[in-house]
Amino acid sequence: MKNGLFIFLLIPIFCFSQSSSDYFLLAIEKQNNGDNEGALLAYNQSIALDSMAPGSYYNRAIVKYLLKDYKGSVLDFTKTIRLNPTNNEAYYNRADVKAILKDYKGAIQDCTKALELVPTDYYTYFNRGLYYSKISDLKNAIADYDKTIGLSSKFIPAYRQRGVAYSKLNNYKSSLKDFNVVISYYSGNFEGIDDNNPNNKSGDYFNRAVAKLNLGDKIGACKDAEMAEELGYPTHKLKDFSCK
Repeated sequence: MKNGLFIFLLIPIFCFSQSSSDYFLLAIEKQNNGDNEGALLAYNQSIALDSMAPGSYYNRAIVKYLLKDYKGSVLDFTKTIRLNPTNNEAYYNRADVKAILKDYKGAIQDCTKALELVPTDYYTYFNRGLYYSKISDLKNAIADYDKTIGLSSKFIPAYRQRGVAYSKLNNYKSSLKDFNVVISYYSGNFEGIDDNNPNNKSGDYFNRAVAKLNLGDKIGACKDAEMAEELGYPTHKLKDFSCK
């Protein structure tokens, strides 16, 4: 499962000059040992000797991402794509970095291109849904979460984010249904895959409480609000429930 940037060191099979290849392999060794600054210097040398090798740009883009040089990372993924337009991971990763830079429309465009190349990648649909949510295009976000769930029905984050989007559209019945699935995962009644963020659980109970409250189930809403509070949800955000 992808989680943030998809880190895959590309080792191309096309020809390098010998010295360029040496620097490339040195860069990978340094990167594998956690020496990203050393890897960056080695990739710079490799590219200086062979400027037409997409693998060097791709791997350097990852190094720049790890060093928080996000603009430089975007530039290197762009160069990778120019040299190898069918590299779907370059589009996916560039989308992720663009999102960090708050270029959500650009991120959506890159996800769309990645999906043209690999239309069964559920995680790219999920991320595009997140980016649509960031620009308040909730209908398209929900459509992408639908697609994610259609391709991977056990992927809990898609239910969670779809539930949030439905709530923002005041569709509390659909929101409740999604958060029921999410919370059934915690109780072991639904076999799913989650990102194991410890903050999710309290937020999930809170969001289900919101749905129940708006559907007239105050008793159920209060039970979920109390559970959210026990799990560490900020107390001041629970004041609307008036349960005590």
